[in-house]
Amino acid sequence: MQGRINAMEELIRTLTQRPSTETTSVALPRFNPGNAGTSPASWCAAVSAVMDKVSLRDYELYIAISRALEGTAAEWLTHVPVNGLTWTKFRELFLARYGGTETATSVLIRVLDESPLEDETAGAFGNRLHSLLSAKWGGLSDVELINAVILLRLIWYDQRFERIAFGDDIRTLEQFQREMRIFSHAKKRPVPSPNNPSAEPEAKRRHSSARLPRCLHCGKPGHKLADCRTRKREQQQRSTQRQGGRRPDASPQVVCFKCQAEGHIAPDCPLRRDKKASTKNERVVNCCAVESPAGTLSHLGESFPFYFDSGAECSLIRESAASKFSGKRTTELVVMRGIGNTRVKSTSQILSTVCINGLTLEITFHVLADTYLNYDIMVGREILSQGFDVYITRNSVDICRTKVVNTCSKTPEDEIDINAADTDVIGNDKSRLISVLEKFKNSFITGFPRARVSTGQLEIRLIDPNVTVQRSPYRLSEEERRIVRERIDELIKAKIVRPSNSPFASPILLVKKKDGSDRLCVDFRALNKNTVADRYPLPLIADQIARLQKARYFISLDMASGFHQIPIHPNSTEYTAFVTPDGQY
Repeated sequence: MQGRINAMEELIRTLTQRPSTETTSVALPRFNPGNAGTSPASWCAAVSAVMDKVSLRDYELYIAISRALEGTAAEWLTHVPVNGLTWTKFRELFLARYGGTETATSVLIRVLDESPLEDETAGAFGNRLHSLLSAKWGGLSDVELINAVILLRLIWYDQRFERIAFGDDIRTLEQFQREMRIFSHAKKRPVPSPNNPSAEPEAKRRHSSARLPRCLHCGKPGHKLADCRTRKREQQQRSTQRQGGRRPDASPQVVCFKCQAEGHIAPDCPLRRDKKASTKNERVVNCCAVESPAGTLSHLGESFPFYFDSGAECSLIRESAASKFSGKRTTELVVMRGIGNTRVKSTSQILSTVCINGLTLEITFHVLADTYLNYDIMVGREILSQGFDVYITRNSVDICRTKVVNTCSKTPEDEIDINAADTDVIGNDKSRLISVLEKFKNSFITGFPRARVSTGQLEIRLIDPNVTVQRSPYRLSEEERRIVRERIDELIKAKIVRPSNSPFASPILLVKKKDGSDRLCVDFRALNKNTVADRYPLPLIADQIARLQKARYFISLDMASGFHQIPIHPNSTEYTAFVTPDGQY
């Protein structure tokens, strides 16, 4: 009887077990690059600890990561290939996209600039700062910590030290002393005195202001939690809502101690902000009056009158008309300066795509109040930088794109200054080095190479000639499209690529380099699957390394853009065509 009971229990356990083919659910920590305090390195460290226990690959890893990424990171994940995906490979791609470089000093500066989040207690704020420093400073030595603190103090003394603080970590005492020698003979700062208060450096004044108390409710310096105006106003509004169940009345008017006007306090006084406004946020608008609109533009199927001002550095739009335009919206404070040095402020911008005379333009409109403009839209001369020409007549304005035919020009080459070479060699050795570089300076280039190798051509043989690769372009942001356009223009000027109408089309994408710049890459994976591989016997690497024994000189020079120097066989040119959101090449 007992044996039958045991067999029945074993049968029940077998039936209730989950199928072995079901993938084990792995919950990874969330990551959203848009959230404050997000650390890509800390997230990778946490996921690495999970991957040490659970090994995931390919689709299983992709599904687990897709549940963890949010915001723009989730959109970026769609560009990551799934086949052959491992955690090591994904971590390299992830850190190259979101990791960046953060030195010990920059971490300390970020901690000093942190402020409590909304409804965050002082204890929770302290624990968050402790976690941030532990993740960034966990593996640093005592010397590195000392160097980081000293550099932070030196930044307050002289802003030139920011280059060292935000560059690379100073890991040893010798490296720190070598960096300090650069500033050993620098001019001393003026000593502040009662008769010369302006001699006090801006860095010290900023440091003095940093010692002011900071409110734990609104995060602004200069007052404590008990004196916070925002907190008292919110408490009064909540009290009024609880008592009457209606919207609270407008807050009592305050008087500015600077201009004696009502509605704001001295730190928010417009007169004070006008004096501190930076010239880089100003736009010149020299418009007096216009009798009638000069043209018509269309957006989303609706037509709008506009006039053109050749003296304006930017384009303007009325606030009432801005609601009818779609596009990327930003909120930056831009000061418009016109005749008589009058100033008008714009706090909203719209990047919209419009059509004028059958041409598509991307224009950034600065939104202004209706009282500042006679018409709904004013287009400035910024459109000239997009390759358009404007023909103005007495009653109209025409915009067209000029096509230049049979124009020859010589691109001036940048002169290489051999004497400005960045090297640690000093004395007579440096003179010898400069003489050698001067002798062979024709072997160095800047930009893309102009010459081609003559050893052969790249010929592509297809497995099935009837198969054509036709891919749509990958989706890019406006900033990425601008970078792609600049790279394509450089390649066209160097005669490396040219516009194409080939039936083949492979997409392009931008990949981050180690230095943070973007590399333009073409996704030829679909073409490679249909390409006959060239297989030649290659020498063993171990044999080549063995031949280097007893060698006295080693060199690390590399061929600049070597792949661009190999000519393509005329019969294979159409296979290498690639497509961008703006054209095919």
